[in-house]
Amino acid sequence: MKNIRNGMRAPAGRWTAGVLAGAFASIVGVALGSGLRRQGGARGRVSVERQLAALRAHTARQAQAARQLDHDLRAPVGAMAVALELMSTTDDPSLKQEAMQVLERQIARMNTLTHRVHEFSREFNG
Repeated sequence: MKNIRNGMRAPAGRWTAGVLAGAFASIVGVALGSGLRRQGGARGRVSVERQLAALRAHTARQAQAARQLDHDLRAPVGAMAVALELMSTTDDPSLKQEAMQVLERQIARMNTLTHRVHEFSREFNG
């Protein structure tokens, strides 16, 4: 990439840093719904700092929701694995029946979770 002023090549690091900084500013602006506006003086810095703090808080809430979803999906899978193992290793009909009931409950739970994930994803697709 040539430097417009003197025809020299710009170092790749500077170009990459500039592109990344521009992309970050665009992402932050889109995420906040209003874009980053240049304002004069300390008031502009406070506004940008507030926007960044709001973005960080939003990201932290999303990370917590992702951790909760991870747990909510893993728990029924673990219970189903144990029930399946019990069904395949026991000859006791009452234990097999209990394991079957666990499987039915956990499958229903997984269906509810996948429905909730689907509804959540629709919020991002408009």
